Amino acid sequence: MDLTAIVQPDTVYPGLTIGILNAAFNHLFDNATVWVYTVYMPLGQYGNVSNGVETKWQGSIMNCDPIGRNQVKFQCADPLYLLSQKVPGRVFQTNCPYQFADARCGLTAANYTHGFWAAGTSTQTTLTATSAAPNTQPDGYFTQGVVTCVTGANAGLSQTVKSYAGGVITTMSAWLLPVTAGDLFSVIRGCAKTPTACAGATYNNGTPEPQNWQLRYGGDPFMPPPSSAM
Repeated sequence: MDLTAIVQPDTVYPGLTIGILNAAFNHLFDNATVWVYTVYMPLGQYGNVSNGVETKWQGSIMNCDPIGRNQVKFQCADPLYLLSQKVPGRVFQTNCPYQFADARCGLTAANYTHGFWAAGTSTQTTLTATSAAPNTQPDGYFTQGVVTCVTGANAGLSQTVKSYAGGVITTMSAWLLPVTAGDLFSVIRGCAKTPTACAGATYNNGTPEPQNWQLRYGGDPFMPPPSSAM
């Protein structure tokens, strides 16, 4: 199903200051749930829904194309598209597929998360902290982690950390809106997704929590390379 939205220029994406078309261009509507209703109103009584509301269709937004100057077409699919997914969903790989500090990883995210305020030298792709907490971590600590904007124009949005060196966090892509000095951010450390990282002293030797990494590691480190698999 295709749904076309004709947007007023002053209509903004909920919780942000950017418009609906800009939000669609930056994939903020991806996988959003859509309901289509039929409303029955008595003749001459617009807004009176006492005769009932009927759900006609439910699905998810799969793509936004095309995006024009005042409208966007959402390409939607019903839940049956889930039946076309590959089973099993996991791919055999040497690196761990789990998100760092999720339920399957087993670590506690709060132990590796740091909050900071952006300094005036921060840009839409680089973040410099005014507080000391993130700056005390060694280079590479937040690489491949996730940084989330808590307050400011980009509140609620997250970016993947491309690199962390010299106290500067560089993101994979730019924030939608400019970063202002004093914006509050939260960043969680990254993980190399390797057995060495999972079994290292940081995660396994009792600081902050002991665990048997072999029970938590989701990859297949002893899988032969493709050239050797017969």
